[in-house]
Amino acid sequence: MIGPDCKDCPVCQEEVAKTPAEGGEVPIKLHCGHMIGRDCLQTWLKSWHIDREKENPTCPLCRAQLPLLYKDIESMPWDKQLELLPSQVQLIAREWVAYARSDEALDREVDAFLLAAREEQIDGCYGVELGHMLAKLETRRLAFVQYQKTLQAVLEGMQAG
Repeated sequence: MIGPDCKDCPVCQEEVAKTPAEGGEVPIKLHCGHMIGRDCLQTWLKSWHIDREKENPTCPLCRAQLPLLYKDIESMPWDKQLELLPSQVQLIAREWVAYARSDEALDREVDAFLLAAREEQIDGCYGVELGHMLAKLETRRLAFVQYQKTLQAVLEGMQAG
């Protein structure tokens, strides 16, 4: 197991890193408590799915079931996908998704603007309305950046502790 005094992935023996930029394996904590380098875990999971398509994969060290994998996660409803995330991440992820879905009026406004701009001369779509819409979109973009930073901080805290 990768602990505070362990500096190598238990599978490949490569030095672990806190971030991908540092070079080395980024440790991933499994439900069983073992920490495995991300690249080694991905290799293990790919080979598992080729050999045993119908079973959930296991930890490469203790063979405990990994309960988080589904054949086609993208076909699952959002709420079920969010349940697969570690509990520390679920709250911020739910807030992020709720915020992303919260402004249907702005979505309709952008759609209508783009459809109208397609039908008119391109010169006709620049003006005050575009400025207001871009300001609203920038506000939302900045909120998403903040959610991303918060989520990154939570993930870094999970990796460290």
